[in-house]
Amino acid sequence: MKQLSLLFIATIAFGFTQIPYALRQCYIFDGTWKMTTKNGTLYESWSKPNNFTLKSTSYKVKANGDTVLLESVVLTQTRSGVFYNSTVKDQNDGKAVPFKLSSINNKTFVFTNEEHDYPKRIVYEFIGTDSLHAWIDGGEEEKTKRNDFYYKKQ
Repeated sequence: MKQLSLLFIATIAFGFTQIPYALRQCYIFDGTWKMTTKNGTLYESWSKPNNFTLKSTSYKVKANGDTVLLESVVLTQTRSGVFYNSTVKDQNDGKAVPFKLSSINNKTFVFTNEEHDYPKRIVYEFIGTDSLHAWIDGGEEEKTKRNDFYYKKQ
């Protein structure tokens, strides 16, 4: 009976420590991504503080050397799915806006929040191991309202 109890406890503990497949696929974000523009350099710096969370800080280094924080992201798994929780400086009273991972296809990750004004969709398309094409848009109905970002891994 004691062996059966230990087996039961081990099975439950293992179940709680398994990392969901969708979240494991998001580990590809880990690292620092850089995009150079005429107005300065944009960075997205992703880290994995634990197996169940990814965090990102997006910032811009202006041509004069000043650094400006743009966005903080916490990517987490909940019972409802994987969420990209975005906090943008001086927006939404400092509260995070959640975007749910709605699809993963061929290293393309689509996060959506149809209730949000703009963007409604955040997309990350990984090209090889060192290139990333990201964009935000107005969702299926407003794809023409779009901002593109082309990053290289550092």
